[in-house]
Amino acid sequence: MMLSEFAYGAGQIDPVKALNPDLIYEASETNYKMFLCEMDYNKIILQQISGDDISCSNTTNSTTKDLNYPSFALKAPHSNSHISGSFKRTVTNVGSPTSTYRTFRIAPDGLDVLVVLDILSFSSLGEQQTYVLTINGALGEESTG
Repeated sequence: MMLSEFAYGAGQIDPVKALNPDLIYEASETNYKMFLCEMDYNKIILQQISGDDISCSNTTNSTTKDLNYPSFALKAPHSNSHISGSFKRTVTNVGSPTSTYRTFRIAPDGLDVLVVLDILSFSSLGEQQTYVLTINGALGEESTG
């Protein structure tokens, strides 16, 4: 069995904890429009989604992975092919004014996952910090036996 985009889950939601997220990933309407442009939607579909007259020719050199979102995805064309990518994310502290968050990661065999800053220490509400997550390596096929 090969790992794919369907080989992971979203976890379980804790509705009470969801009311107080501690950290948030903010993305503006413009960020989402740029995201849609980078997905190569045509002008008619973009207008249906956004309700605006979007002109994608004015977008910057962003990519779909630039959306400030708490998910990360890379396309691996074939098993055992090399994949590499970096994701820059900015989080805003909305929890305790003085708080510290540490990364915890489990990577499949063959992948290296690096996070810089892997410890985020906040001293006030509304404070923002940026980290970069980098994935590098190759996914092999899992044994089915």
